[in-house]
Amino acid sequence: MIDTDGTIYQCASLYKYTQHIGKIGSKCYDNDTCDESYTKKILGYYQGKIPKQIHDNVRKEEEKNFAYPNRYPINNESIGIEVVGKATDLRKLPIDNKYPQITFYAATWDTSEQTDQTQKDSIKNLVEILKTEYNLTENDIYEHDDISPQKTRGEAKDLYEKE
Repeated sequence: MIDTDGTIYQCASLYKYTQHIGKIGSKCYDNDTCDESYTKKILGYYQGKIPKQIHDNVRKEEEKNFAYPNRYPINNESIGIEVVGKATDLRKLPIDNKYPQITFYAATWDTSEQTDQTQKDSIKNLVEILKTEYNLTENDIYEHDDISPQKTRGEAKDLYEKE
């Protein structure tokens, strides 16, 4: 976790499984690289289904058949970095009027209290250490809502600038 003053706190062992990602989306679908039959299969999930069902089906039935980096990383092969910040107007909203019990988070991020440069510097330094330690490239670094689209949209957007 990166505090507002840039201090880095390790909250979990790098050798233990933690739940931090949520349900992954389809990487090839997001990047327009799926073959035609797989694209049809993904699109089939969208017909008459709600987003939770789509992501459950994609992750459980299809994406598990791919190895990283041909799919997004999952909890047991990734490290989550939390950044302390401020969201305003955080609300749970129904995904659809037909399914009011299923919600997602919507937030407006407080731009008057933008992430301090010291936090961004700490993020960059930590990512560089992790890249070296685990032999990662820039292609292995993801913003949270890029791989888990049902989470809070825009959360920590653009805090790490890829080279």
